[in-house]
Amino acid sequence: MKTQSEKYIQLIQSIPFHGIGLSVDLHVPDLFELISRLNHAGLAFDYLEVFRGPVSLLAPVRKVIQKIHPLEYHADSLWFTQPEFFQTPWEKECRKIIQDTSILKSHWVTHECATKEIFGNFFGTYLPPLLTRMSGELIGRQSAFIQDYLFSHWEDQDVLPPLLLIEIPPFYSFAVGDLTLSHFFRIISEHSPCGFLLDIGHLYTYFLSSGLKHRILFESFIETFLDEFPLERVVQIHLGGLKVYHQGYQDHHGSPVPELLFEFLPLLLGDSRLAYLKGIALEVDTKEIDLILTEYARFQSLGAKWLDLRKVPD
Repeated sequence: MKTQSEKYIQLIQSIPFHGIGLSVDLHVPDLFELISRLNHAGLAFDYLEVFRGPVSLLAPVRKVIQKIHPLEYHADSLWFTQPEFFQTPWEKECRKIIQDTSILKSHWVTHECATKEIFGNFFGTYLPPLLTRMSGELIGRQSAFIQDYLFSHWEDQDVLPPLLLIEIPPFYSFAVGDLTLSHFFRIISEHSPCGFLLDIGHLYTYFLSSGLKHRILFESFIETFLDEFPLERVVQIHLGGLKVYHQGYQDHHGSPVPELLFEFLPLLLGDSRLAYLKGIALEVDTKEIDLILTEYARFQSLGAKWLDLRKVPD
């Protein structure tokens, strides 16, 4: 029987190298206006990751982008971090993922390792999971179930089913559990063949919310984190904005990207352990287009060396 790591290797090998792109919303800012402004500014993108939206808008996006750019998918409302997952409308959401990714011809589907709902109680933001072994094993098993469901119910013969990417969640003012975030994701990897999305901004909010900021420098934290985190599972990296929140920062894509995160990006991209990294994306949903153009130009420049080294024929 194949291990979860062997299953992952088999899945990831079918996904081509992507490059540098953007994670976008269909509405804010208007995606077609954003694409027009990017083209006018001479800022090319290799791919887009589109946040969950109505089918009536997804199909036109695929038509405009054509086949030269991959269109990946960011899902929502699939709360596999929770014990009551099978009492939620999980199958309806899985079928929407299948429908939408088939339209976009997506190679992967991203979902936050978080929830907005617990036992029917809704929250206005993502809540991170409990950082415990039991929680990590549960998330691993339930994400593996989702991946199996996507494969067993896939009908499009032209493309392969998408790989589920589990995204490091945002933290706001606390982190609960007896495990480090890196150890927690390693446990998930032991029970799931899914890939991971490493969000640099979310990682910084964990550093601030966990209390580590009072004991070590961010640079020291990053070194330890990367040594323990299963970097071979990282398929995509996100960089998004943060806004000031009390004595730290809160995840907020409409806000500017802090200078510290821009400085850290090339250091992370230079890590040779990111053997299966396929793409890096600037998250720009809810952000003003003028700010997007400025930040994306810098994002492209910082990723250029990595792109030159990694953009080889698959």
